[in-house]
Amino acid sequence: MFRLKILLIILFSRFHAFVFEISEGKFMNNLLGQKMMLISTIGRKSGKIRKTPLLYIKYKEYIYCAGSYAGSDKHPDWCLNLIKTPNIEIFADRKRRQVKSEFLSGKEREHVWKLLCKSYPSYTDYQARANREIPVIKFTLI
Repeated sequence: MFRLKILLIILFSRFHAFVFEISEGKFMNNLLGQKMMLISTIGRKSGKIRKTPLLYIKYKEYIYCAGSYAGSDKHPDWCLNLIKTPNIEIFADRKRRQVKSEFLSGKEREHVWKLLCKSYPSYTDYQARANREIPVIKFTLI
């Protein structure tokens, strides 16, 4: 059942990214009241651009997201792509920006994780289900 859920998430994400991109962010820029962005990573194996819609929050001058993959035991591909190529483009608030990504740890991660869970409570369930620590990523304008 969980594999079916992941498959549906992948298919919906592709559709979501397509609509978000083609509408220049006019449509599907939020999901269930949460802000959405589109990140463009470079596939670590293929070298191709991969576009992924993600929930995000703004806090201070940064943008943050979680690599939850709906509580899967493995990291989403886009997270692994960021490890290899941390400088990417994001499309949020109908603006494209070049950013540097950073995986958070320690107290900074804990603080932002609480903010993310407050914004989207399902993250708490995802973490309980996942057999890994869900990464928290900070995006800084470059």
